[in-house]
Amino acid sequence: MAMFFDTEAEKIHDKLPLHHDRKWGYVVSRTVDEDDAQWATFMERLTECVQARMERKEKMELIRDAFAWDVRDDKNSLQGATKSEIRKLFLLWRDSVHGSRNLSKYTNCIYVDQEVIDAVLGGGDPYSDDPRTTLNPSALVKILDDRFTDVPDQLEVEDESDDELREKLNSGDEGYTAVEVGDGL
Repeated sequence: MAMFFDTEAEKIHDKLPLHHDRKWGYVVSRTVDEDDAQWATFMERLTECVQARMERKEKMELIRDAFAWDVRDDKNSLQGATKSEIRKLFLLWRDSVHGSRNLSKYTNCIYVDQEVIDAVLGGGDPYSDDPRTTLNPSALVKILDDRFTDVPDQLEVEDESDDELREKLNSGDEGYTAVEVGDGL
């Protein structure tokens, strides 16, 4: 008995009606504004990375035209914004469009600082078939998760007796994950 599984593209396509704008993609928040030309080049390269990834996946023609970044680049309000500030703005936006918490467009956003710009612009050719590039990517972005809390749960001595390990675990993280550009399609 044969089993058929939907491709990633088919899964995204089936969920497009659940998106407030019938588009899939991410909110991208720019927190540095020193160089508009560099920003334009960054966005072009980011898009190339996603397009290159789409070319390697099955049935992407179903969703190619429905892909769009939702770019936030207001210099007055976002310049130097922290991850926490961007996450709060993202959550306000999500609630305003009644975004479903079952869709990644409404649970995660991309935080762009200079480190991300440098990583994407300095990354390998997104269309390369070189295994060193595809297996060890260098074009990474920071994806903020809506479930992250600014104050992490704190372990007590009863929970973890090793002082050094407990201190490390209690320090928390910044609430983002570095993800290869185009991953998750």
